[in-house]
Amino acid sequence: MHIARMVLLPVLVLLALAPVSNAQVTWSNGVLGFNLTNAGNIRAGLSPYSSSTRDVARMTIVAAQSPTAVFDYNTDQNPSALQPAQRITVAGADTAFETLTDNSFSNTPPKIKVRIAVMTWKNGKYAIARYRVINDTTVTMSLWVGAHIVPYISATYGGETVKYHAPSKTGYYYRQGVAKYWGMRLLGKNPTTFRTMDWDTWSTDPGSEVTSDSMRYAFSASGGFDSLNTASADGSVMQLNAGQVTIAKGDSATLYYALVYGASLPEMVASVDSAVAKFGKVFTDVRPVAGAVPENIFLSQNYPNPFNPSTRIEFSLPNRGWARVAVYDLIGRHVATLAEGTMNPGVYAAGFSGEGLTSGVYIVRLETAGTMQSRRMILLK
Repeated sequence: MHIARMVLLPVLVLLALAPVSNAQVTWSNGVLGFNLTNAGNIRAGLSPYSSSTRDVARMTIVAAQSPTAVFDYNTDQNPSALQPAQRITVAGADTAFETLTDNSFSNTPPKIKVRIAVMTWKNGKYAIARYRVINDTTVTMSLWVGAHIVPYISATYGGETVKYHAPSKTGYYYRQGVAKYWGMRLLGKNPTTFRTMDWDTWSTDPGSEVTSDSMRYAFSASGGFDSLNTASADGSVMQLNAGQVTIAKGDSATLYYALVYGASLPEMVASVDSAVAKFGKVFTDVRPVAGAVPENIFLSQNYPNPFNPSTRIEFSLPNRGWARVAVYDLIGRHVATLAEGTMNPGVYAAGFSGEGLTSGVYIVRLETAGTMQSRRMILLK
C-alpha cells in the first residue's frame, strides 16, 4: 500500500538552495533538511535532506468551509503560476523560501490562495511556517483552519505513537526505539483542537491519499485533543487546529506554525521553547523605545484607535521580570500573544495586525507577576 501512496510524491532531483523546474526547493540549516514544493507541501528530516530518509512526509494547510467544501493538499491545492517556490528575504530569518498555491486543481470551493513561507535558522532544531490564507472571492467567507502532518519516520509509514503535549501545546509523534521526535506548535495563539487518526480509518482507500471532505471538515471543526497509541502499518495523520477565521473579500488571515525536532521528548520541548522565543522576537515586532526607565507598570492606549488593519501598543516596565502582552476578543477568546517572557526595564512598542479578523472590539492585556492592565481596541474595516 505504501507504493501507491508514494507515487504521488515527486522525485527529488534538487541541489541545496536551488529552485528548479520540477517544482520544489531543498535546503539545510546544518541540523535539519527541508523541502518545499510549488504545491505547498513542507517536508523535513535530518540534514542533509533526502526523500529516502525524511521524517515528515508532508506538512500542509487545511481550510474547511463546509463538509463538502474543504481546501486540502490532495484534491484542491495546486501550484500557482504567480509564484513558484523561491528564496525570499525575511528580516530576522537566516533562510526563507515561499510559494503560492490555489484551488485550481479541482476548481471547487473554497476559492482561496495560500502563500506559504518556511523560515529556518542555522543549526536550529525547528522551522517556522507562515500560512497566509487569501480570500479569492468577492464575498466574505468563514473557514476552519489548521496544519496537517503525515508522519513518516525514517521514510517509513506505521508504528508511530501520536500524542498532544499539553504543557508545550504541541502535537508530536515518535516511534519506539527510534531517537526522533517531531512535532508542531501553533504560534501566537492557543490551538483549539488536536486531532489524530490511524490511516486505515482516515482514508477511504488506505493505499492512496484519498479521504472525504466531510472527514477533513470534521477533523478541522470538531473538538478534542486526541492521542493515538500506536499507528497501524499504514501510518497515521495528525492536525493542530487554529479555529475559525472570517476573511473579507480580497483580505487574508495569517497563521504561524513551528515544526520542531528532538532526539527525545525533552529535547523536542526545548526546540518548541526556542521556536516560541524566536517567533516572539522576529514576528511580533516588539521593540524597546528609547528614553528613561519608567517609574510604573503601564499599558498605554493603542494608536491609532480605531485601526485598520494595524495599530501600535506601548507598555512600560520599571523592573526586570516576566511580562505578557496578549489580545483577546470580547468573550475572552485568545487572539494573539504579542510578547511573553522575561523582559528588561523600559518602554516597549508592539505592533498588532487585525488582518483576517472581523471588525469589533478587542482587549489588549498586560500581565506581570503581580499586576494586570487592559485596554479596549476597536478594529474598524
